Amino acid sequence: MVARTLAELLSEMQGDIARLKRRRTPGAVTPLLGEVRIIAGDTPPSSWIIADGRAVSRAQWPRLFERIGTTFGAGDGSTTFNVPHLRPPVLQGPPRPVTFIIYAGRFAP
Repeated sequence: MVARTLAELLSEMQGDIARLKRRRTPGAVTPLLGEVRIIAGDTPPSSWIIADGRAVSRAQWPRLFERIGTTFGAGDGSTTFNVPHLRPPVLQGPPRPVTFIIYAGRFAP
């Protein structure tokens, strides 16, 4: 085991913090795997799936499957699983499309 000084550890931590700050978009909040959000419109960003109860591939979304499993349905029982089926709330004012989406992590090729 190599003994390091407090100054060396502090310097390493400051470098790690600087790298993390460069990777994040200012004001952005990193979503949690399985987190549900509501968006205006009906096109989810990449790594998000519309939460409409559909069956999705276990092989393509392994991290999400690991997180929620068959809680919302077993899909075909072997290669797919279901995401939650969430309906948009009734909003006041003129009709506008809103969609619930679930963060699925990176798509597995």
